[in-house]
Amino acid sequence: MFEKLITDLPVQKLEEYPFPLYKLKYTPKFPKKELMDKLHLNTTYHRWQDMIKDKPGIQSEMKIVCPEINDIIDTGRQMIKQVRRSWKLPYNTTIESHWIYMSGPDNPWAPWHKHEYVGGVEGLVPQWTYVFYAEMPENLEGTDGRLYFREDHNPEKEYWILPEEDSFLVFPSLLDHKPEIAPKSAKSRVVMAGNYFFDYN
Repeated sequence: MFEKLITDLPVQKLEEYPFPLYKLKYTPKFPKKELMDKLHLNTTYHRWQDMIKDKPGIQSEMKIVCPEINDIIDTGRQMIKQVRRSWKLPYNTTIESHWIYMSGPDNPWAPWHKHEYVGGVEGLVPQWTYVFYAEMPENLEGTDGRLYFREDHNPEKEYWILPEEDSFLVFPSLLDHKPEIAPKSAKSRVVMAGNYFFDYN
């Protein structure tokens, strides 16, 4: 079954990559400070970092929702559904999960990783992930701030993109990726992200 999409977003498929990667420049509907305040408030109430010591930066579940955060979630969901529609795949969401990630210049490392579960359900592997870049580092040098990708069949070959503030990226959840730190930046990398599992029926 296919639910109706409200409107088409100006999603850009980045053809220079050998894997699916999509980009969307976000037009804020609310003042930026209000969104950032709500994101920081979420990390105050529930921080994965305090429970999982091998996680870099600060990670938080989405415990506090508000119009500012809901608009990011709605846009990410709409973008992923639009991508699936372009692949002629059903896009009724079955399970989704969202979180916040913050990393500053003092974070010592950022590992390669994939998004291998959704909604805390073991064995339920998401198909697509969105990342929204609410804040990006500045004073970048060399590889600072880049997001790296690599494919399982060729892990020695890496690809990268420098995300833009107030933009979305969408890619397959099982695509290996790693954010590069920016040690000279006074600004942190602040993102919202979501994993999506879709039923094929």
